[in-house]
Amino acid sequence: TIQKHYKTKMNKLEKRKQIARSCCNLFLKYGFNNISVNSLAKNAGIAKGTIYEYFSSKEDIILELMCCLQEEYDKKVLSKIKSSNPKKENLLIVFEIFLKNNQEHFPLSLFLIKERWAVK
Repeated sequence: TIQKHYKTKMNKLEKRKQIARSCCNLFLKYGFNNISVNSLAKNAGIAKGTIYEYFSSKEDIILELMCCLQEEYDKKVLSKIKSSNPKKENLLIVFEIFLKNNQEHFPLSLFLIKERWAVK
């Protein structure tokens, strides 16, 4: 049925996000070029072959991590701003969330900047 297909697709997307998030600390600790897909899979609690069901490469995992960060940021912003607020107040809210988010994810942001040349 369509509902079952949709649920399976959503479960796969959630699993993809979960795997990407589980790889974050290993990327931070060892760097992009110094970590193997096998190590990433092992850390995620899945087989190396299984990781390729969700990602085509380590670069793909990094891109998913970036998407996860953006989704978190968007949710925080949308939950805080209100159409009834003055524009200036909403702008200050967005800026405050931006600063807090960058502080919270600083190691990952720094890694992404430093390693951007490593991703081919």
